[in-house]
Amino acid sequence: MDYAGQDTFPSSLELLADNTGRDASSTNVSLEALADRTVWLKNRSAATHYVRSFYNPLALATFNGTNFTQSNIARTLTGSKAGDRLSIDLVANLEYVGTTGNWGNLRVAVIERYDTPNPTTFYPEGTIMIMGATGSSTYAAGASLIAEHPLQSDGNVRVVVEGRTQASATAVLMIVGSIALRVLKHRE
Repeated sequence: MDYAGQDTFPSSLELLADNTGRDASSTNVSLEALADRTVWLKNRSAATHYVRSFYNPLALATFNGTNFTQSNIARTLTGSKAGDRLSIDLVANLEYVGTTGNWGNLRVAVIERYDTPNPTTFYPEGTIMIMGATGSSTYAAGASLIAEHPLQSDGNVRVVVEGRTQASATAVLMIVGSIALRVLKHRE
């Protein structure tokens, strides 16, 4: 039977000295308090690993505007709580076609309570930038981004890849070949 208990840590906990016995009478904590501590630890030690990999020999996503737009490359995390931490890894093969010296970039957006009427979007620090090489209008490279984000609210969360290009309407940033989006949600 699963003990529901209280999600609280005991206000006092006497640790055993190295030379004392390992019996329960050596601790000055009630059985209920120990069970509550177990519930507290259980609710904070959860870690969920979400991985999404995509492959397409052509373009997986294409961005050609100067404002960031969302792609279909995303992970959904259910049952999240305020205080959970997200560790996000993004690895992508990119191709930029545009004027030499101009650039495109990717970032991740974390949309908290995404399935409600009032979602909140956060942008963890860091973007991937790819620039057209000198003497060439096409440039391809592999790139990666690592980001952290502490959740501000309870509910379902969506992590999505966004992209844009610099000022040229004819420039295109593409995710080609493959991309991996890994999100680790851990509770402290």
